[in-house]
Amino acid sequence: MKKNIIFLLLTAFIISSCGTRSISFQALEPGKITLPADIKTIAVINRYKPDRTKDKVLNFVEGLLTGEMIGTDLVGSRAAVEGLQRKLSESPRVKVIFVPYELKGSGTGFFPNPLDPNEVKKICDQYSADALITLEAFDHDVSRRIKRIESKRTVNGKEVIDVSFRATKWIRINAGWRVYDATGTKLIDEHQMLTEMGFDNTASTEGAAFAGIPNAMDLVPRVGNRAGFDYATRIAPHYVWITRSFYAKTKNQNIRQGANKARFGYWSEAAELWIKATEDPDPKNAAKACYNMSIAAEAMGNFDVAESWAKKAYERHPKSRYNNRIWEIKDRIQKSQRLDMQMAPVQDNP
Repeated sequence: MKKNIIFLLLTAFIISSCGTRSISFQALEPGKITLPADIKTIAVINRYKPDRTKDKVLNFVEGLLTGEMIGTDLVGSRAAVEGLQRKLSESPRVKVIFVPYELKGSGTGFFPNPLDPNEVKKICDQYSADALITLEAFDHDVSRRIKRIESKRTVNGKEVIDVSFRATKWIRINAGWRVYDATGTKLIDEHQMLTEMGFDNTASTEGAAFAGIPNAMDLVPRVGNRAGFDYATRIAPHYVWITRSFYAKTKNQNIRQGANKARFGYWSEAAELWIKATEDPDPKNAAKACYNMSIAAEAMGNFDVAESWAKKAYERHPKSRYNNRIWEIKDRIQKSQRLDMQMAPVQDNP
């Protein structure tokens, strides 16, 4: 199992809860699907743009019915492509090239027919790309909610009820993506996804509460950008923040001293102290030390060792936290195996 590309930008901070400290770090996780190994460079293009001659009247009527500005989805689609490009550019798996023009599509939330293979090949040849990602469907929906909030206070000995209103505007984005191989004859992925975000504001009246929330033209690009981020995590390895906690406040001096080392990322030195604490005659302290050893092993990229220590913690003191830790590290092992496969170099033909 590879031990590289594990933890970057280590950041520690203290959380005083149940005698533990927490540390956060970035880890590389695999995409939900695995791209063919020979895909190293990907071109990205927006194919949502509607045919103005066909959709001008339809978009105008839709704007009248929804009260939203015409062109909101077009702006949102561009933000989605930008978000996809930015997130993919962080991945060590692929190189991303943004195509600086747009293709006409359906201008709706439904997929159009796939691109002509010759057009895909032309774009990939022009940008020396191994594949082409297209945004081909995009549509937004807005829903609103209002909640009345009452709070009591005493003024001059009398109870007074203050009333306020919390308004929420939900933006839902339906985005459809396709990934073509460089020849245009094979669809590597075709995926439609829903991304939603809520925006709140509280005021003394319902009208003021809603008035304090930006309109869809401002919010849809923000959610669209998130939709691009989400699709990038589907198709390529990506960095995520992970938080782990370890025991710091116990009667065992080695556990306490090891925690001081771990908070600064000195995992080897922390492990030297914690492994001594695993022999504590108190099974509860020994279990805590084993649990900490599991965290240290994971931090150093030794996932199998981390699982072994988690199991020892549960054996010494069976409790749900230690059992959960076993499954937590099993998940890391599975993701690490998938990541190794996704990051593997192209094998030369014999």
